[in-house]
Amino acid sequence: MDVVGAPLTYWQKWQKWQKWQKLSLLLLFRKINRNAQQYLLTILFFMIVGTTPSVAQDSKKKEKGSIDIRGFEYVEKNNFGYEVYIHRGYKKNNIVVEIGTGIRFVLLNKLEPFQMGTDIRKKTEFSPEEKKWSLIEKTHLVTLTKPFLISEIEVTQEIYEKIMRESPWSEVNILEVPDFPATCLLWKDILKFCRRTGTELPTEAQWEYSARAGTKTHYYWGDEQNPAYFWSKETSPNSDLHSVATKMANAFGLYDMSGNSWEVCLDWFGNYGKEEDIDPAGPETGQGRVIRGGSGKTPASDCRSASRQSNPLEYHWNNEDIGFRLVKNLP
Repeated sequence: MDVVGAPLTYWQKWQKWQKWQKLSLLLLFRKINRNAQQYLLTILFFMIVGTTPSVAQDSKKKEKGSIDIRGFEYVEKNNFGYEVYIHRGYKKNNIVVEIGTGIRFVLLNKLEPFQMGTDIRKKTEFSPEEKKWSLIEKTHLVTLTKPFLISEIEVTQEIYEKIMRESPWSEVNILEVPDFPATCLLWKDILKFCRRTGTELPTEAQWEYSARAGTKTHYYWGDEQNPAYFWSKETSPNSDLHSVATKMANAFGLYDMSGNSWEVCLDWFGNYGKEEDIDPAGPETGQGRVIRGGSGKTPASDCRSASRQSNPLEYHWNNEDIGFRLVKNLP
């Protein structure tokens, strides 16, 4: 019981202050406009549920990739669980240093040793074609030590023309279709494209590792031909080029590693050397560059993961079905 005239205790003073505070807030709330009222109610709600608007927004931040590399932006993980980055290009002081291609690249950073080439050692009888394979596709163990990004698709006519402002394929009556592979290119043309975009060509070992995607079979889907995965002479009407990424991808999410157009590698062509090799880069010199993957003009056997040929890339007319794919090597 309160005694009249007696001094207030600390607890009584606190209760009285709380009453005046609530009354003041109520009067203030009635005087402010509706937008402010809604804002205060929102703050009160987030205080009750244990978070704030800023925290809620932070939780929706875009997922980051595992690497941060100049000119590339993380997009997502593909259907096979591999990180995908888009090539945006690079500016310095608002000046374009590397032109972006807009191509999506797949990150390959968990590299395991693999058998490169064709293994026919367990066979006792060989066809003439298999005898040729045993010479130029000798199986050997390869280890890649440095991660890299590789483009999902071959460079298309649209992308090449945007970067280079020219279309060499039009000189040899190749159909002009924006999403066809860019072909009829000279070696110097391809190198110039790579310099302008800050990208590179894959080594032959990088190419086969990417094509196989963990498989040991003739093709990256098995040992038998399957037209759902590739364009070859047997499946391509009139042996023409076709739009990229219209066939099924391999287990890394890469398209057209078999068929459609041959793909140029960085290496000079030559016979394999060591039984085991680490980061091989091919011979120091040669007569032609390695081309891989086969095309719509070649038989299906040329579209095998281990199949390899050479081309000097000296004449536009001789490269009608030869294109290229890009990589970005990482530290």
